[in-house]
Amino acid sequence: CRTGRTAGTVCSPSGQLIAGARISASTQTCRGEVKLVETTANMSGYFQLDDLAPGWTEVTITTGTFIAVFAVEIIAGQEVPLSQEGSSKVCLPADSAQLAVLTGDYDNIERVITELGFEHDVLCGSWESYRPALQLLMDYERLSTYDIVFINCASGVDLRANNPEMIVLRENVKDYVRQGGSLYVSDLASDFISQLWPEKVVFDVGNRGSDELDICCICTDCDDDCILDEPTPVTPQCPIPN
Repeated sequence: CRTGRTAGTVCSPSGQLIAGARISASTQTCRGEVKLVETTANMSGYFQLDDLAPGWTEVTITTGTFIAVFAVEIIAGQEVPLSQEGSSKVCLPADSAQLAVLTGDYDNIERVITELGFEHDVLCGSWESYRPALQLLMDYERLSTYDIVFINCASGVDLRANNPEMIVLRENVKDYVRQGGSLYVSDLASDFISQLWPEKVVFDVGNRGSDELDICCICTDCDDDCILDEPTPVTPQCPIPN
């Protein structure tokens, strides 16, 4: 009974190395019993998966929420590279996770995601134009299609409001996380944590308490008497005003 192995270096779609990814494969013992073989990529992203039965094998790479499956033909007594492109790199597909980004008035996490090469949807968020971001968080069915939601500073969504619509939004986000969704929250969006899970993290901030906002401030489908003249200046990336 002879086995083989596969190896490679985990990377993002753009080729940047990823440390600490988990690599696993289902294979067989000499007696034909199914077993799981797994390892972890080192700080340079390199991994070696040993003791694999000869034949076609599916190898799964998992890093956080990102998951990708690759097929490789294991040859007894040999090391077969997981990448078949003449390179040691095994890059995750651009669509290995469904990502949504709520823009903001300060930081720009979507630029980092773009540099890594992952596909993502961008929804306008700012204090002047946050309706697209609000509409996503109000629609649980649509929200649940994403694996990770990234929220930049000052997305314009104020979770301190006590309006009925905001109560629905808060429950949607909590349910999204309960069901396995991941939430990335930047510093000036810390209300998404302090308002929804106040017992988990305490932030040293000077925010006021809950505010009772006018319903016109947070509506997704506003009545005619809630529509104001277009604000100036409008954030260039968010052309639709509130």
